[in-house]
Amino acid sequence: MKDKTEVLRNSNSSTAGIFQKVEKIKYELAIFTFLTIVFLPTYNKITDDIYASLLFLDYRAGFGPRLFLGSLLSFFSLSKSSLLVEGLVTTFGIILILFASLLSGNLIRNAGEAKEVTIYFVLLFLSLPYTASAFNHRLSFFDRSLIFFTLLSLVSLQNKKARWLIPPVLLMALLTDHFFIFLYLPVIAILILHEVYKGSFSFKIISLALVGFAVVFVISAYFLLTSHELDKLTESLGSLKTFAFYKQWLAYVLYVSPIFTMFFLIWGRAAKNSDKKFEKFIFSLCLFLPLSGLPVFLFLSNSFRLKAALLIGQFFLLFYFLHVKNEALSNSVEKTAIYLKNHKYLSLALLAYSAATFFAFKTGYLWDLILGPLSTRLL
Repeated sequence: MKDKTEVLRNSNSSTAGIFQKVEKIKYELAIFTFLTIVFLPTYNKITDDIYASLLFLDYRAGFGPRLFLGSLLSFFSLSKSSLLVEGLVTTFGIILILFASLLSGNLIRNAGEAKEVTIYFVLLFLSLPYTASAFNHRLSFFDRSLIFFTLLSLVSLQNKKARWLIPPVLLMALLTDHFFIFLYLPVIAILILHEVYKGSFSFKIISLALVGFAVVFVISAYFLLTSHELDKLTESLGSLKTFAFYKQWLAYVLYVSPIFTMFFLIWGRAAKNSDKKFEKFIFSLCLFLPLSGLPVFLFLSNSFRLKAALLIGQFFLLFYFLHVKNEALSNSVEKTAIYLKNHKYLSLALLAYSAATFFAFKTGYLWDLILGPLSTRLL
């Protein structure tokens, strides 16, 4: 009888231990599970990626834009097969999801009194197809790599020693795709300026900013002048005249207008809350950040990556300021939190509205592979 009681006690103790461990990582686990579930339906073969052919090239073909990732993959094998590239890209996708889950969990856990509204903003980020696409195949491998480099820069910015990793990270991002300068670099630039201000304009942080911006300027200027992007501008401007183009962007503006309105109010209130001129200037930059995408609007025919970047940039800025507990931003977000609490149905409706367009996206190869035989059996 004693043996049975002891076994039962040990079993209960073991179960309690598991629950305690799960409790410690409940946010990370929930986000990782969600992103993995969303990742599966969008899974595509690497050959379906619009930039897939560039992954099979490297700098042996000459120095040029968008060859960095192919050169990186060449470290694993010089004779790259589709299967190898497929495996490496999929592994990267899982690592990116894990990285995002850990960062999100840390953000929520350290949010203090702002935990509830922080959870809401994380849910809003995950519910929007444009932002959730950062972690699935709706964005190309190149775009997801740019997001990874952006996150790496923001994490490094929080550590005084790791900050000096930012210039080489920016270099890798620019070598991956020189349009990084318009898509995600403005987010990093704003936050570097914030750290310059927070560090009382110390020589070290100013030196970091100057080195980082010098790297960006030199590489970007080289690629823009040598890749014939300027020659493509006339052709792009001609394509802007098509009705379908305007209709597509009008639909995007109408769809995301509630989200951008919310950000507009948050940045505007944060600027009013601050009594420091330079900090007001930083929040003004956050407010006008979407304008940084205008050059890409003219040059790129793939508009989805720009639409995603415009929203992702806003969320990354918000999450960073929440993480460092910026007082002016925290007070602004607190007012948003009070409004959301007083209008619970409206806040839930915004989440549902944001997630609704997931149904408009085409599913990928893996989903067809699963549902194909199933639908045949059911019929």
